[in-house]
Amino acid sequence: MNYDTFINVLFSRVEGAVVTRALVVANALIFALLALLCMNPMQIPSDLLIRMGGNFAPLVQKDEPWRLFTALFLHGGLLHVGLNMWALHQAGQVVERLYGRAGFAVLYLVAGLLGNLASLWWKPGPVSVGASGAIFGVYGALLAYLVLQRGSVPNEIFREMRAGTLGFIGYSLFAGFSIPGIDNAAHLGGLLGGLVMGAALAQPVVAPEPVSWRSPRALGGVALSIALGAGLWWSAPQSVRRFEVDSAYTQALQRFSVDEQELLREQAALLEALRQKRLSDSAAWGRVTVHGKISHVRAKDRHTGDGLYAIMPLNARLALAHDQGGWSSMAELLMVGAKKHVSDLRNEVPTAGYALLNLRTSYEWQAWRLDLGVDNVFNRFYQHPQGGAYLGQGATMAGTAVPWGVSVPGMGRSFYLGATVKF
Repeated sequence: MNYDTFINVLFSRVEGAVVTRALVVANALIFALLALLCMNPMQIPSDLLIRMGGNFAPLVQKDEPWRLFTALFLHGGLLHVGLNMWALHQAGQVVERLYGRAGFAVLYLVAGLLGNLASLWWKPGPVSVGASGAIFGVYGALLAYLVLQRGSVPNEIFREMRAGTLGFIGYSLFAGFSIPGIDNAAHLGGLLGGLVMGAALAQPVVAPEPVSWRSPRALGGVALSIALGAGLWWSAPQSVRRFEVDSAYTQALQRFSVDEQELLREQAALLEALRQKRLSDSAAWGRVTVHGKISHVRAKDRHTGDGLYAIMPLNARLALAHDQGGWSSMAELLMVGAKKHVSDLRNEVPTAGYALLNLRTSYEWQAWRLDLGVDNVFNRFYQHPQGGAYLGQGATMAGTAVPWGVSVPGMGRSFYLGATVKF
């Protein structure tokens, strides 16, 4: 099956990713409500998250297991919900078409619940929120489909999807193990749920129905998921006894309040130290920071209705940085959405979404600085939304036979090494 045939079959199977869009809208609206209640979109207080249905072990284990579901729609801050919804929107549009709307909804729910059960089993103390476990399940289902239905996917799409999926999973797990406070148990539990359900429900792209619900493989996947969930539930440590739950809840809220005040004081002290350039780099493990940025512009000509030229679609950067002494290192994930709104007047070409992983490190000593980096680590093929297109009609250049309307590919894997000296 060639590229065009695969895309046509895939998009004819499910015309619109309705479930994905509904999940994104629901999460966004719930987060907006939380932000209005606390008037601080950057950080939602822990006590509010618990009251609104967060995955808090003492209450989950006191006849409130419904929190395992509601926690999937709560997020702790703007960056948290923004990156999660970005990842869901990117992968969900493909996975929903591969598994159908019902299949996608089931695997999303199963992965999310298994992720929250894994969090309850691994670390039952803090409140856990977010759709990360379910989203890891979506990527796990995509990976399972690529492995089991290899013949349904053209080589170029297979390589692109495989690189993007493994890059997202690898980078996210690396960040989860490196940064305190990230619930990697939920990520791993959701990934396992997605792999199991994805393997159980995967059907060839040309199959009459996306999912064969009565097949032994599908029924076996559901049974295995239920068994995994039950095992995690019954083996999860009882954080408190039933008659101590109310007291533990109050103590937890007080502890969260004290911790948040302490964090605010530390943040203020850090900013003051930065302002006076008194920040010390002598810590044994150095300093780990996370930087994030999301940008989106939607514009059109008000007279003609045509899209404006060279406008970047929805894009985001997430960077994990580590500084220790003279060393500075960074892992950066660049995510760019599909460019669908183009300028027809200028023959602008639509481009597909993509994600790239870049790695950088540098060492500075006295007047010298050495830089080393790798861009597009997985050598992913992509078209930059502002990269332009081949010009001409028919063949653009002698011997290439590249037709009009093909975007210029972005840069592949590239290495760079540089030295700087100040004098």
